[in-house]
Amino acid sequence: MDIARIDPIRGSLIGMAPLIAGCGAILVISSWGLRLGGFDLDAQAFWDELRRAYHVPDFWLWVYLVLAVGNAMLPSAADRQSWGVALLFAAFAGIILYFTGLLDTFSQPVARWAQSTASQLTYAFGVTVAVDLAFAILLFVVEQGLGLLGFGRVHYR
Repeated sequence: MDIARIDPIRGSLIGMAPLIAGCGAILVISSWGLRLGGFDLDAQAFWDELRRAYHVPDFWLWVYLVLAVGNAMLPSAADRQSWGVALLFAAFAGIILYFTGLLDTFSQPVARWAQSTASQLTYAFGVTVAVDLAFAILLFVVEQGLGLLGFGRVHYR
């Protein structure tokens, strides 16, 4: 199959699409599906929020969707090749907004939205990492147990 050459801006947009769409999907699932309020560094508040979310209808479906999207949304190395152009463009746009004075106009509403969004994404990604870690430990124990029973051993490099 032939792959057409594209310019760096389109390549950046194509490369960022899985990450942006995945973050958007997880944000929607965590805020509307799981009704998570956001991330708090207090461990007790974290567990209280999870206990509250557990009583949401279709809790396991929402958790599965967060795990599926969270584990599949990372772009490949080929997709990340042209990200430098996108970062350069974003920096250039930020400099223009700063020197024209428009940054002050957008800063407060954008900062509140960014903080809320980052808080919800952090919470959802934290749940994803915790569940992934639990499954990794479970799989490790099963692999070691099967190895001790004589079914062969897995060697990681």
